[in-house]
Amino acid sequence: MIRGSGVVNANGGLALTALSTITLTDTRTLNNAAMATWTGPGAFNIGGNAIVNNLVGATFAIQTAADMGAGTFNNQGTLTKQAGSGDGITAISSELFNTGVVEVLSGTLMFSNTYLQSAGVTRLNGGQLQSGQTLQIAGGTLEGAGVVTANVSNGGHVQPGLPLGQLSITGTYTQTAGGSLDVDIVSRPARNSTASRSPAPPRSTGRSISL
Repeated sequence: MIRGSGVVNANGGLALTALSTITLTDTRTLNNAAMATWTGPGAFNIGGNAIVNNLVGATFAIQTAADMGAGTFNNQGTLTKQAGSGDGITAISSELFNTGVVEVLSGTLMFSNTYLQSAGVTRLNGGQLQSGQTLQIAGGTLEGAGVVTANVSNGGHVQPGLPLGQLSITGTYTQTAGGSLDVDIVSRPARNSTASRSPAPPRSTGRSISL
């Protein structure tokens, strides 16, 4: 347990491996400036008004199905999710503010608190994303192939595929002023006067979104 006030700077990286809960609490701030790896079955509890800052150029790799609770997680670097052991689901009840890269490589990231992206990228690249609250893409890009089980508010850019594949949103999709959405464009080959009158099959770019 790390408690009290003040700042802990993990300039050389961080290994979070425990059989029981790891706790950061009170008003303590943890700054990760390198490679942080979270493994093992122990949950990561960010209690009270504690804050985790994953700084620019740093990586925080979730390689577990354990859960992260409360507090605030500011991602300015790269946050990745891999399935880990168990059901492959990491439930996060922390507020998450993203200006870097959040990439789900396998398993599921499940949010129950604020998810606000003002810049950067949220990417599905083999995994799934779920949220009990609206995913707020106020800036940056939501991209990739997979399933987003959540309501999505897009004031940034939604781009399905990597570059190919389907991005499915099983919830409401709201696009605000300034938001943009890439969709699959279907084209037909040109026909001249000697071609058959039978319609040619459409050709797809291989990239689509399902709402």
